[in-house]
Amino acid sequence: MARKRALNDYEDMLLEKLRRFEDSKAAENAQIQADLDRITHEHLSRIQANLDLVARAQDDLRAWQKRKQQEAQRITDAAKYCVPQDAASHDTTLVAVLERASVAAR
Repeated sequence: MARKRALNDYEDMLLEKLRRFEDSKAAENAQIQADLDRITHEHLSRIQANLDLVARAQDDLRAWQKRKQQEAQRITDAAKYCVPQDAASHDTTLVAVLERASVAAR
């Protein structure tokens, strides 16, 4: 009977030791997960900031292209008054106006 009680007590002690070990590892895992979540959030924030910068640069380029197109139209509008109008063509693009100017210059 004493031997059985000793074995049971030893088993209880081992179970308690295992529970404490599991609890400590669960707490350690929770801390690791919290660190991982924080680091993931920081990196996702950096990625989003980079995506925002790229989008802003793309918007800037599109705005510049629009201004360039408007300026090309203003040049075309001004140049077409300086170049003889081809009766067969009513094309008023900058390329067409420049082609007529080069033909007229010959």
